[in-house]
Amino acid sequence: MYKYLIAMLAMIIFATAAWAQKEDEPVRCDHCGMFWEKSSTRMTMQLEIDGKPQDFHFESIGCAFNNFGELKDGGAKEIKVLDAQILDYPSFGTKNEQMTKAFDAWFLVDTTKLKGSMAPWIAAFASKDTAMEMQESMGGELMDHDHLAAYMQGDSEEMNHEGHGEIHAMADVYICPCSGGCCDDIQSDKPGECPKCGMELVKKEAK
Repeated sequence: MYKYLIAMLAMIIFATAAWAQKEDEPVRCDHCGMFWEKSSTRMTMQLEIDGKPQDFHFESIGCAFNNFGELKDGGAKEIKVLDAQILDYPSFGTKNEQMTKAFDAWFLVDTTKLKGSMAPWIAAFASKDTAMEMQESMGGELMDHDHLAAYMQGDSEEMNHEGHGEIHAMADVYICPCSGGCCDDIQSDKPGECPKCGMELVKKEAK
């Protein structure tokens, strides 16, 4: 009887520990697998895919658009954006990080490298004035949501996230594909996961 109770208790403890570990797993980008909270350009989206709502986390707008393409290639007939929230770039790394509605945001497109993000680098701002103030130091073209959407759709053939598949490199060295500059020092002699952003390391190609 006691052995049975001890076995049951052990199973409960194990199940609880496994559940807690799963709950503590960091949120990842649904497209590239990066740690979502590490990105300065992260966003959330609620999509309606053929009538069914689904929630997504993306590390950048580029990942979102690439994911749309994959959904369509996978047979999705109708994709509607029900809601989209994006990090207000100036709040990144502060104690009070703020998400803002993507439809109302202003964007600096093709800026200098942004931490934890991937090319094309696109920083979002809750206000136009703030975006204009930071444009001098960050570079990039100022766009509202509609302008950005047209830009992304027009350049869709070139938007395949330069870091998400094309790696420049040497043989037998594995690096993080994140091109945001935060993982440039990560190298390994074997496959694995980037300890900084969570993406799968990839083998550098011989030049």
